[in-house]
Amino acid sequence: MKIALDAMGGDLAPQATVQGALVEPTLEEVRSQYDYEEHGGSPLLGVNGISIISHGNSTPKAIMNSIFVAQESVKQNLIRDISKGINDHLGALS
Repeated sequence: MKIALDAMGGDLAPQATVQGALVEPTLEEVRSQYDYEEHGGSPLLGVNGISIISHGNSTPKAIMNSIFVAQESVKQNLIRDISKGINDHLGALS
């Protein structure tokens, strides 16, 4: 690596710092999208009700967010919409 830096004129720290600052917001967004604490949990399908499954090592933040997921599932009528989708699909097969 040192040979490559010498060939390019020396220290790349200033450029790397600027590039890192430009990329950081995008990386933070990606990290947030895949962070289990941010999502809290996922609905358990196959039950006639709202049941949220969380990671076994969930933090208090993840548990709080899983409660928000449950609340949003109720607000968005998740069970009704899934039931309707299944009935529409089965009706189309007949």
